[in-house]
Amino acid sequence: LGNHLGIDGWETLLEEYGQKYYEKYVNTITIFPEMEETIELLKYRGCKAGIVTSKTRNQFQGGFGSLPCAKLFDCVICTDDTQFHKPHPAPLLECMTRLGGTESNSIYIGDSQNDMLCAANAGIKGGLALWGCYRAKGIEADYYIRNPSDLLAFI
Repeated sequence: LGNHLGIDGWETLLEEYGQKYYEKYVNTITIFPEMEETIELLKYRGCKAGIVTSKTRNQFQGGFGSLPCAKLFDCVICTDDTQFHKPHPAPLLECMTRLGGTESNSIYIGDSQNDMLCAANAGIKGGLALWGCYRAKGIEADYYIRNPSDLLAFI
């Protein structure tokens, strides 16, 4: 976008904004109720779980990655792991490859328009996590999921 507007250094500006946002809110990161127990049950039932995030690896490790429940995830793809980023399907497809997933046995749970577009672009079902979505109105998804424990119905 910055290139089209003739703004030099827009990528650096975007990275700096993301870092400032991260620094301001990193200490407010908490796990949603039912989330840890739900992931543990899914894993017990043989499911694999991955994370595809727009955060850099350093931001992820300093935030969610430092929580004990982060160890429940089999794969984490950060924005610096792929050339293209959400809503492009590349990061989600990379996660699916690493987990051995296919379009027919995978679902991507996210809380934003970009997450649902990423799922659609990757050819898999997308579930909008209403517990973490700030503005669900107008976001198209295959499923609208009210609580983390509702994920257990998918297996």
